Amino acid sequence: MTPLEDELRSLLRRREPPEGFTDRVMERLARPPARRPPFGRAWGRRWVQWAAVAAIVCLLVGAGLAKLQRRREGEAARVQAMLALRMASAQLNGALRKVVELQPWRAPGRGGAGSE
Repeated sequence: MTPLEDELRSLLRRREPPEGFTDRVMERLARPPARRPPFGRAWGRRWVQWAAVAAIVCLLVGAGLAKLQRRREGEAARVQAMLALRMASAQLNGALRKVVELQPWRAPGRGGAGSE
């Protein structure tokens, strides 16, 4: 046999219970069961319940504020993008006017090349 098997045999061999073991078990069975809170001893205390509720409320408020902040940042980015597009459009329109002014043979509002 291997040493592991020997050790398991010695640990699992039958032993007699200590003196008074049966009496203690029977006495404990005769007592009514102690009423315990459903989630353990600590959960039965009121301050633990209130602390858990407060933690959940803080998490929800924090998540709501973070979402609101992201929405505000997105809105500000949208406003900046629209302003940048308007500025670029104004510059492109100015450049287009200059190009049209430099080409007097092409009157605005008429067709392209070869339509004359």
